[in-house]
Amino acid sequence: LGEAAPTVPPKAPRATTSLYKVALGGTIAAQGTPVSELWKTGALVVVVRRPGCALCREQAYALSEAFQAVVASQGLPGMPRLVAVVRTSARGEDGSSEVDAFREYFQGDVYVDQFLAFFKALGDRQYTDGVFSQGAARWMLQRMAGMQRVQVSGNFVGGPDTALKFGGCFVFDRDGAVRFAHQEGRSSIDYEALRAALSKV
Repeated sequence: LGEAAPTVPPKAPRATTSLYKVALGGTIAAQGTPVSELWKTGALVVVVRRPGCALCREQAYALSEAFQAVVASQGLPGMPRLVAVVRTSARGEDGSSEVDAFREYFQGDVYVDQFLAFFKALGDRQYTDGVFSQGAARWMLQRMAGMQRVQVSGNFVGGPDTALKFGGCFVFDRDGAVRFAHQEGRSSIDYEALRAALSKV
């Protein structure tokens, strides 16, 4: 196995960038939500490469579990939020919403990041960047182990422009500072460090 592509340190996207909430059925809100609204009470933001991907769904499920282990009631005022951002609210061949299917594995709100602000904040990396590195192998093994534990369905809907953009996750404090970040394909997720960061938000 080789080395991964040079690391671009994750950073918070611009606070004024707008995201668009996805309702049940896949309808996208016409009015945007500033990114700063997401972390106003702290947040775990899951950046989803493709909501129909089985690996992405398993990763979202595992991150949801880690979040719920620390934050028992995210709906209460002042509590941190669990949020996913996707590139598009895609539909399957039968017209069903991929985001609706994704929600079976993820308990937070879902937003479309049409400007790819979070993907760029994670280094704007492609799936082919270092995919044969040791770090990518550890990440893939972690996903495969998770899929053995949880039965996850998925599909291959979406071309390379939507399917190959690496995601990851962030923990933001209430000031928008990054307290934890994971770049997909660089290494396995350190859930202990993620939970520790959440506990201090």
